[in-house]
Amino acid sequence: MTDEKNQVDEKFEMAGRKPIYVFYKSKKNVHNLSKYGEVVFVSEKKNYACLYLDKEKADEISIKLTKLPFVKSVKQGQMMDLAADFGEAFQEYVQEEKIKAIGQ
Repeated sequence: MTDEKNQVDEKFEMAGRKPIYVFYKSKKNVHNLSKYGEVVFVSEKKNYACLYLDKEKADEISIKLTKLPFVKSVKQGQMMDLAADFGEAFQEYVQEEKIKAIGQ
C-alpha cells in the first residue's frame, strides 16, 4: 500500500512556483497575462499584476513579458529565497533578553 502511495506522490508532485510582478501601462491588455501564468492579483490603482509561474520557466517567461508592448517592467518575487527558519534568531533574542534582565 505504501509503495503505491509513494508512486502516486511522485507522479503528482507539485512543481515549484515563483511569483512574478508585472507593471503595466494600461489595464485593457492585462487579460493577456493569463497566457503566461496564473494571474493571482491585479491592482487597478498601482497598475501591476501578480502571476505565479513554474520555477524552471520563470526566467524565460519574464524576458518574454518585458517584450510585450503594454508592460513597463517585470520583477521576480523574493519571498521564496528568504530563509524561513527563525529558530537561531529567536535563540539570539532570548539570550539578549536574559542579559538585559540580569543587568537590571
